[in-house]
Amino acid sequence: WQPVRRGRGLILDWETDQETLNRRVRMVCRGAGIPYVPIDYVACDGPLADQVEWLLERVQEDDVDLIGIDSVEAAMQGSRSDGSDLNDAAGKVNQVLRKLGRAAILVDHVNAISAASKGLAGKAYGSIFKRNWVRMSYELKRVHETGDGDKHLGIYCTKRNNGARFD
Repeated sequence: WQPVRRGRGLILDWETDQETLNRRVRMVCRGAGIPYVPIDYVACDGPLADQVEWLLERVQEDDVDLIGIDSVEAAMQGSRSDGSDLNDAAGKVNQVLRKLGRAAILVDHVNAISAASKGLAGKAYGSIFKRNWVRMSYELKRVHETGDGDKHLGIYCTKRNNGARFD
């Protein structure tokens, strides 16, 4: 996966901190043999749906091409009201992304049973609509660990709307 063009990214993060994120980005860049470029970062709190106005302004002003959300489950927090459908929170995240009109990478979680299985989980934790609304989904899974502590990971395509899944 070699980059074909440079664009501006923005990470919306509910789970960690900027130092940890950029340390991980440096490792990915080193592994891919590409130069490290820090990614703009926002530590988020509260539902993504409540943050759409300032986020839309920032995306337009900073000419952001790609938005990363870590994690979808955390971005949905508190966005379900009493008596609402279980899919409402996922729908609100989808609405925000459509308003932003940018490519997005969404990090999500699988349940413990799926994570422990030998095969791929193929489905995120929670509402099936999180999977239904994405065009492509991939699963990151540990392939094996070496004796010196190196972990080898595989990225597997679990859904692709327009055509067969990628190898």
